[in-house]
Amino acid sequence: MVPLILLTLEAWQFRSTPQRALEGVGGRAAFGQAEAFLFLIGVNFWNFFGAGVFGFIINLPIVNYYEHGTYLTVNHGHAALMGVYGNLAIAAVLFCSRYLIAPQAWDARLLRRIFWSLNLGLMLMVAIDLFPVGIAQLNDVLAHGLWHARSQAFVQGDLFQTLTWARIIGGALFVLGGVLPLAWFMATRAYSLKKIESVGLQRIEGKPVQAPY
Repeated sequence: MVPLILLTLEAWQFRSTPQRALEGVGGRAAFGQAEAFLFLIGVNFWNFFGAGVFGFIINLPIVNYYEHGTYLTVNHGHAALMGVYGNLAIAAVLFCSRYLIAPQAWDARLLRRIFWSLNLGLMLMVAIDLFPVGIAQLNDVLAHGLWHARSQAFVQGDLFQTLTWARIIGGALFVLGGVLPLAWFMATRAYSLKKIESVGLQRIEGKPVQAPY
């Protein structure tokens, strides 16, 4: 985990390099991949908590014996898979799209809203439902056994049902504020691609000739 934190700090320093380089000459520089970089920061955050902390909690052999198959496993799966690889995939898509989409059609403000909606929505799902239900199931396993913690009696209980319905808060933010706007952004920007510039061959009177440089 410590190397990951150090790499994140190094990446943040690298991101600020253009601004620092032009401070002495009175110029200004903007980092062209700010939105993709934001999602990469999300990768590091969830890599630390989702894959690191939550993974460490469930993977100790003595703990895994009691908790395997409970919501603590689901909690780790959501945080690690969507938090790490989901953010990474979106960052890769935005990195490529930045070079394909016309600058006037790029909506950085919308993409920042999408980032916070996706990650806060995931965090709420983890904090409100997945992690507390996992702890409750672990306590039930220790008291009555795994069969009881996964039985209809437990699943239909007040705590499980209440927290499951409460997860709608995070899920709604995740879908309505993140997934749907991102899908809309990518679909509509398909009509705002940059024009192809010819730097190789030109056709003059139907014959290919070498373009001047």
